[in-house]
Amino acid sequence: MQKKCFASLAAVCALMPFTVAAQGGYAGLGIGYGSYDNEDFFTANNELHDDRSTWQINAGMRLSPWFGFEGSYVDFGEADGDGGFLDANGFGAAAALHMPVHDVTTLSVRVGHLWWDASGTAVAPINDFHFDEDGSDPFYGVGIHVGNEQGLGAGLRYDWYELDETDIEVASINLIYGF
Repeated sequence: MQKKCFASLAAVCALMPFTVAAQGGYAGLGIGYGSYDNEDFFTANNELHDDRSTWQINAGMRLSPWFGFEGSYVDFGEADGDGGFLDANGFGAAAALHMPVHDVTTLSVRVGHLWWDASGTAVAPINDFHFDEDGSDPFYGVGIHVGNEQGLGAGLRYDWYELDETDIEVASINLIYGF
């Protein structure tokens, strides 16, 4: 019995590269806008905060038309406000569920983990507090991709991150190249 299980597992592992190659991978670059600790995207004057730009790089591999894995780097930019200053970035790994809804349109849901680094200053009444921290926390995201699985496409993403006690939401537009 153990020999049959081992042989089956070995056969699946041996065929996995061909399955992965048949489904293909993708790489992308995105720019976005971040919201920190549930603040509104707009100021009281209905203007976008001018210091909330983010960017990201991601690459993934589809193991099937419906499921894959993705690695990413995200730079949350520098947030500067009345309460202080924050500069944060991180590397992520996620499982991705892809749901084709049309010939060239796919919805996606990502659940992953982010290993982050953050530094900044918190304004205090007596003395400012400077910090440099790192950690790891889960993240979640949804997106829509328009384009064929191979070649150039575009996508929109909305991701929710948590860096210790700071919540960050990022809306982004992405260029994606499938191969």
